[in-house]
Amino acid sequence: MKNWLRIASGAMMTVALSVSAQSVDQRKTLRESVDVTELSTLAGKFQKKFEADEAKVLAYLLANPTVKRDDVVKGVGRSIVRIDSDGNPVYRVARGTVDGQKNRASGILIKTDSLYPGGSIGANITGSGMVAGVWEPGVLPVDGSGAVSHDLLIGKATNQDPQPTTTIAGNANHAAHVTGTIVGSDIASRPSARGIAYGATSKNWDAANDLAEMTAAAAAGLLISNHSYGDANTQSTNLWKYGAY
Repeated sequence: MKNWLRIASGAMMTVALSVSAQSVDQRKTLRESVDVTELSTLAGKFQKKFEADEAKVLAYLLANPTVKRDDVVKGVGRSIVRIDSDGNPVYRVARGTVDGQKNRASGILIKTDSLYPGGSIGANITGSGMVAGVWEPGVLPVDGSGAVSHDLLIGKATNQDPQPTTTIAGNANHAAHVTGTIVGSDIASRPSARGIAYGATSKNWDAANDLAEMTAAAAAGLLISNHSYGDANTQSTNLWKYGAY
């Protein structure tokens, strides 16, 4: 408990000191304020669990050759992430859809425009210098050179290596929508699609090994992350998980 209190208090301290931006030096300060050894140990435990889950999934697929690991049901992409205690596959799906053309309007609705330059409280906050972690069941679409290709995210978002590739195109699109809502650029050609923290950048991961990656990223100074996904609504999962992130 003490270790987690130190982790939480360190993060809160840095947030308090860094309202409008988070510089490289501030991320270094955060890293020095948390128990990196504890986080590294925890990341190792999550990594081992992920590898054990992967082994069970691969064994299940081998024993059930007609089952696809990645497929689409009613227009929603899903992927097997583990096998439950009853021996049934558990699927992970992206949650809902995002209308990327209404990001600016959403920002006004939740009053983040009051934080921007010229806003009502004079804070002049756009997210400049901040880095958001985004985990999704799929990474951002890229061009032939491997660079992120979405116009709102060019030069702003980066897929982290190594990441598994998905065979479901819709998952990459959902990752782009979510990331655009968070950090999408303010560009003249698409003014209504501007992200909420349009001055920030993002690092993007596939959600398959999220716990281990999140823990490692926190140890490196990441303050905030987004996760718009969850288990599919099947009878092989607990009812309370329906709709839960």
